[in-house]
Amino acid sequence: MLSEGFTRIMKKFNYLKILKNATFVLFDLLVYVFLVFSLILASYVFFSRSDGVVDLFGYEFRTVLTDSMEKSDGTDVSKFDIKSLPQGTLVVVEKVPTKTNKAGNWFSSLKVGDVLTFNYTYNKDMVITHRITAIKEKKSGGYVIELSGDNKNSNGKILTQVIDTSIIDSPNYVIGKVVKSSVVFGKIITSLKEPLNLLLIITLPCLIIIIYQLFKITNLNYKDKLSLKDKEIARLQVELAKYDINFKGDK
Repeated sequence: MLSEGFTRIMKKFNYLKILKNATFVLFDLLVYVFLVFSLILASYVFFSRSDGVVDLFGYEFRTVLTDSMEKSDGTDVSKFDIKSLPQGTLVVVEKVPTKTNKAGNWFSSLKVGDVLTFNYTYNKDMVITHRITAIKEKKSGGYVIELSGDNKNSNGKILTQVIDTSIIDSPNYVIGKVVKSSVVFGKIITSLKEPLNLLLIITLPCLIIIIYQLFKITNLNYKDKLSLKDKEIARLQVELAKYDINFKGDK
């Protein structure tokens, strides 16, 4: 029958419309995710201190500057929460609490294998991120913490740093503990320090918004045209239904 064939065609048409709408929803989601991601990266670069560190809600976000924490055959890090930290890795550092009692509890929770970011003086002040190799509580209060990098040389020797937390106003002090790390985000953030890349991350989202809005305007016009077609199709369905009834009556 003519009406049954037309109904099948309309069902297929509705399925295509559903698929198209789902595609638009997915595209919307991807656009917004990209824009939020770009905003976060741009904000990180803009709000970072002169040393490239972002200090936020008791955490520091910084990148590893050397290869001293890259994996080597001389160090097994498989049992630790924080593994290898290649040069350029973004690390999230939980800062030592400012209140004395909370700081004491914080230090008491540290263990061998934890990775600390700390200020240390050789010939000059340096900020280093290394792993705890030994920690001992002092009877007089405080802790003696030994740290070293994972990237040992062929003879297994590596420079060790020692921090005594009981020494007040020492140039060697713990900033915090590394709780999260990301090589990918670190590489992206490092690349954004280049002026051209920073300009790109700012202008690209703007261009996407403009193009996307133009696309939506075009799609709205197309939907208006489809709406007129749908009305015409509905009218034809009514006409065909009448014809089908008349055809049956003639039989």
